[in-house]
Amino acid sequence: MEYEMIKSFDDALLSDRIAESDVEDDSLLGGGMGYSLYHAVLAETRDDEQYPERAFQQIEKTFQRLSAGASSLDGIAMGTGLTGFAAVIAYFCEQGFLNESVKEELTGIEEIMFKGAMLQIEKGHTDFLFGASGPLSYFLDEKPNEQNTAYINKLIEAMIYHGGKNGTPGLLLPEPNRFFSHINLGIAHGLSGTGLVLAKAAADPRVAQQGPVREMLHHILGYQLQQRTTRGDAIFPIKVDKQSGKPEFSSNQSWSYGDLGVLLFIYTLSNLFDDAQIRNTADLLTEEIMANRFTHEMGTENPGLRHGFAGKIMLIGKLAAISGNQKYKTLYKNQYSLFQSMMNNYDLDLGGSSLNFEGLVGARLVAHSHLLSVEQLAWKKIFLM
Repeated sequence: MEYEMIKSFDDALLSDRIAESDVEDDSLLGGGMGYSLYHAVLAETRDDEQYPERAFQQIEKTFQRLSAGASSLDGIAMGTGLTGFAAVIAYFCEQGFLNESVKEELTGIEEIMFKGAMLQIEKGHTDFLFGASGPLSYFLDEKPNEQNTAYINKLIEAMIYHGGKNGTPGLLLPEPNRFFSHINLGIAHGLSGTGLVLAKAAADPRVAQQGPVREMLHHILGYQLQQRTTRGDAIFPIKVDKQSGKPEFSSNQSWSYGDLGVLLFIYTLSNLFDDAQIRNTADLLTEEIMANRFTHEMGTENPGLRHGFAGKIMLIGKLAAISGNQKYKTLYKNQYSLFQSMMNNYDLDLGGSSLNFEGLVGARLVAHSHLLSVEQLAWKKIFLM
């Protein structure tokens, strides 16, 4: 699929704004690691030495603050903590942007990530962005070695054990957030995100307990399908109250939550299990989505990656790649065109999207996707795409 270069959005101006802002937040979603990822992509698509320099500068600052105990990185989280930092460093090493030896600096950090993830599982917090599923996803994406194999199996063993003790009788479910009054169904904070990570585990030869992992995946699927509705604005709720079973709906489609994330999980399982019945269910749900949830008019959406248009584009692109359903390819082409139009008319001074990775900066990475090779697009795996 070919697209023209987006010329009217001024990436140079956005880059300058970031460079002038004296960023103290080191996180992936809100600060430095997201900015370094953005500048690394600009380095691939623009002939300007300032972009790789800015990417390196941010990485160096983050390492220095970590060494001095002054970093803003909050715990082990993918979104705001050590896992997001490690995932970006790992991507840079894969791309040859950093020397592979830099990964040695992550050994102690990875141990902290593992121990923190174990504690999060015990607390009933498997949320992808802020809980245990983020570190597990990171270890599954790494090249196999003795240490990450041990981490993976211990985390999965704990997830299975505590999944059997959740507050949903008869179901082997990981708890996204035990301390919340609801069960979230989305990617960022819910069952779809943890399910996508467990699907990676079920396909990974390092994982010893394949049977229980697959059983948990079937239980997640069963629970989500039980929540299906005939409402006009959504097929699935974004969350369900644990006590009353009352669902809460939103018509929004984003990377974080919405019908598309649940559909991605269902199609992923249909491929993993080579199950025609699951695929048929996903195709039928797709028909409902296409009939009722998308129009060919540009909505007044924010462009952001986490809750906005860019994340939706990324999700539709992933569905087009794995579903085999032509409708997603058509939808992607249409929605990407609308997204280009939004970016062409976006004013940095008037736009409401935050200038960080979960907002406008992440949107710009998605806008550059058509200019990158498959290998360079590997940054998307950080977000399960």
